[in-house]
Amino acid sequence: MLRSNIAVAHTRFAENQAANLAARQAIPASMGSDFYPNRHINQLWVNTFFTPDKNFDIGIEYTYGKRETFNNEIGKISRLTAMARYRFE
Repeated sequence: MLRSNIAVAHTRFAENQAANLAARQAIPASMGSDFYPNRHINQLWVNTFFTPDKNFDIGIEYTYGKRETFNNEIGKISRLTAMARYRFE
């Protein structure tokens, strides 16, 4: 059996100057004072699983994410994950 999924998410945050200032002040000095909360996050997941036997699954998943902070900084992530699972029944 072969099965696949595609999932997409978009999260948007409202700007709250008081909360953002409190969050920035709560960050330890060792992490820097340039912390800015996220403005929005976009994520995508695509995966495929193959079950060649009733007790055995193999799969692969690709994940992509992009975020923008209230300071207009942009960050991206891309990850490929593989798995194999055997069920002892």
